[in-house]
This record gives sequence, C-alpha cells and structure tokens, in this order.
Amino acid sequence: MVLVVFAETYKISRQIILSDSLLSGKKITVELDSLNEELQEVEVVYQKEDEITLKGIENFTMYESKKNELITMKKLGANLAMNNARQVFARIPGVNVWESDIAGLQLGIGTRGLSPNRNSNFNTRQNGYDISADALGYPESYYNPPMEGVEKIAIVRGAGALLYGTQFGGMVNFEMKKGNSIKPFEVLNKNTLGSFFNNEALNYFNSFTSIGGQKGKLNYYSFYQLKTGTSWRPNSQFAAHNYYFRLIYTPSPKCSIDFDYSLLDYLAQQAGGLTDLEYKTTPSISKRSRNWFAVNWNLFSANVQYNFNAKLKIQSKTFALLAQRRTIGNLNKINTLDNL
Repeated sequence: MVLVVFAETYKISRQIILSDSLLSGKKITVELDSLNEELQEVEVVYQKEDEITLKGIENFTMYESKKNELITMKKLGANLAMNNARQVFARIPGVNVWESDIAGLQLGIGTRGLSPNRNSNFNTRQNGYDISADALGYPESYYNPPMEGVEKIAIVRGAGALLYGTQFGGMVNFEMKKGNSIKPFEVLNKNTLGSFFNNEALNYFNSFTSIGGQKGKLNYYSFYQLKTGTSWRPNSQFAAHNYYFRLIYTPSPKCSIDFDYSLLDYLAQQAGGLTDLEYKTTPSISKRSRNWFAVNWNLFSANVQYNFNAKLKIQSKTFALLAQRRTIGNLNKINTLDNL
C-alpha cells in the first residue's frame, strides 16, 4: 500500500508501506520537506516607449511639478513634409493653431486664448536658445525649423515658463536631430509632390536631404530643405531654402562642445484678403498681385558643457541672430482698389 502524508507549507510525501510492517506493529516515521525555497535575484527593467513629459531634471533645468509636454516626432503620423502644425500639436491640450500659409513657412501657435500670430506669446527656442526676432520687445518668430529635422518638441507652460522670458503663453523648444551614433556616414533623402483636389497640376514640391554620423569623438548632422509651390489661389507662389549644420565634439566623457548654424531664406507672394461676400461666392480669387514677404534668418550657437562630478557641472551657451524681414504691398482694406 502507499501512504500519502501532506501538511500546509510542506511538500507531499508518498511512501510505500509493506503489509508485514503493519502486521508487526513496527513504527513508521515520515519526514516532510518544507516548501520554502530561496529564489535567484530578478531585476525588472521598464522603459517608456513614448515619453509625454520632460524628466524631472534635464541638463541644467528642473521640470518637476512644472506643466510641460514632450512631443516625440518619430511617434507622430503627421505630415512633416508640409510642417502641418495641426497634426504635430494635436495632442497638446489648449493649443490654438493658426495656419497663415500652405507650406508651414511660419508657425503660429498660442494658448490660454492668446493670439497665435507668429508665436508672439510663446518664447520660441531651438536647442535651448532663443530664435525670435526680439525676445522681449518683438517676440514674433519668423523662423520655423522643418519638422523632418526635429527630434522632439518640448513645451513648458504656466509659471515654469517664466524662466525663459515674459511671454504669457509659455516656452516651446525644438530639439534638432543629431547624427547616427552607430554609423560613420548616413544620408537620407525624402521628396514630396502634391496638388490640390481641384487642380491636376503638381504645384507643391518638397525635398529634404540630410547627412550625419559618428566618427570617433565627433558627431555631425546637416540637412538642406527646398520648398516650392503655389496655392489654390492666384498670386500665392513661394520658394523656401532651409539649411542646418550641427557639430558635437566630445573630447572626454566629462566635456562636450556643441556648435550649430541655421539658415532660412524664403520669398512668398500673398494673395490678400476677401470680403465676406467674396469668401462665400468666389473664394479662389485674388485682388492683390504685389504683396510679397521675404525672410532671411541666420542663427548661430555654441554650447560648452563640463561635468566636474555628479554634483557640479558648468555650461556656457552663446548664440546670435542675424536676420531681416522684408515686405512690400498694399495692406489697405481689401474692398479698396490697389492704387498701383
């Protein structure tokens, strides 16, 4: 026969008992083994696939308890070739988007009911430095980096944004891409053609070409973007050239030197406004043929950072803007004839 003995927190014991042992009255001893076992150490690592906020401390800034959002460009399904701001900023609550052109030449976003006209109520930055015409006196931004060259966009609102300037809307920072850290040389080219639903002609062209890589202690990245096209209204042609170059040298794990240069040069013709009746009946007409808008934007930046130890580090950031905006045309009420 088989003798089965079990008890809580102990392993089950099965023992064969001979009939002679039972008949002879021999004492039977059963030993139970404990179920307790010492397990090997297990390390659990969790990494967010899509960060939506900034870390508590990044570089030299504390973002803990500050209202902020983080947009990771590679996670978006947006039309980056046309800098479609509505799609890029779609998941940020409270952001108003004003699209003043068809190719995303200028970015217009605002929050808290403030005007989105050329980001005039946002402190606009690239790689952490100011890119507006005048941070305090004339904070409008005429420069908009191509979204195909942007790695992520950080937005800080509320009192936390006062660190960067006096704009009530907050701060938006475009963090540009770096070169591929595992390849010495990489080249990418994207070309986009487009037309309007009522026009069979291909009247939009976008070409984005980038090179980058890592060679020893040197990381480099550069791109050139060309945009040309016409709108669905007459007198609305445009041509834009955007160039960017970034060089990061890391002589030691404690020291890094970061230099970048940006150029935006474009000329756009503006079709002008319409009266309410014209907008309802013939919205595709234009009564202004000499309204032109030109921008030439040159940005320079040099950033040096040295980490003495885990508790002490120093950063020096120098940047400059050489830019001009040129306009010509008739900006009088649209129901008056152009005197030229």
